[in-house]
Amino acid sequence: AMVNAMGYLGSMKLKQIPGGFNAVIEDPTVTDTRRLANSKELTSTSSNTKRITLPESARMTDSATTVAKRIVVKSPSGSSKVTFKNGPNLLFQGIVLGTNAAGFVLSLAFKNLHYHVDLLGTGALAIGALPAYLSASQQLEQQSSTAVSNAKRVQQTSAAVMAWSAKLAAYLLLRISEDNGKDSRLDDIMASPKFSAFFWAFSAFWGIVCGLPYSMGLTSSSAEDESGFFDVGMKMFTVGWIVETLADYQKWAFKHRSDDSESDDFL
Repeated sequence: AMVNAMGYLGSMKLKQIPGGFNAVIEDPTVTDTRRLANSKELTSTSSNTKRITLPESARMTDSATTVAKRIVVKSPSGSSKVTFKNGPNLLFQGIVLGTNAAGFVLSLAFKNLHYHVDLLGTGALAIGALPAYLSASQQLEQQSSTAVSNAKRVQQTSAAVMAWSAKLAAYLLLRISEDNGKDSRLDDIMASPKFSAFFWAFSAFWGIVCGLPYSMGLTSSSAEDESGFFDVGMKMFTVGWIVETLADYQKWAFKHRSDDSESDDFL
């Protein structure tokens, strides 16, 4: 933006001063430049003087000893410019993929036991969300600058994903344990390495797609929405989690009511 507005000024270096950073323009055609330490104005001593003023809200995001790579300028409302990093998203998806790959290996080794199927297939999301949760919690404890932006949101959404995934995986593990670790629906699938590979590939795809609203949110530096949508979303999750847990319990209790439960009315 500076180049477009004023033309090429030379190379820019940064020096740390109390309260922020000051930029110094070094023009190769000028032998002497000076920094105004108490302001953010840039001046050269050439006869063709060029002066610019950086916005007061400008802050340097990188180390003061390196050349500037990006400057985050706060908007008039005070909110920082949103940046995106895809690393947390890829880490979550990689863990989900790796967990399902481990499930495939276990299925090859134990074709007649299915304890691990739902435990890993559904629990992969909880394992994938754990690194983001731990990182955000650490940032909040240290009260780092990043925590001001997205750590609270990442911590709460990660906790929500883990609470849902762990609860469902535990319930499905309990259910299959009552059948001595066997699910008759999976016998033919797990007996064939080809069908087993397809099953686990689809399970990984399901986990990644279902986790996209969460994992894509990990890429953003923005905090929770000031309009209240974030709080509404967390309340909707809480209600949904309670309703789903109650429904699972009612179905489990119904099937244990009697041996002839199929002839009874569920509700």
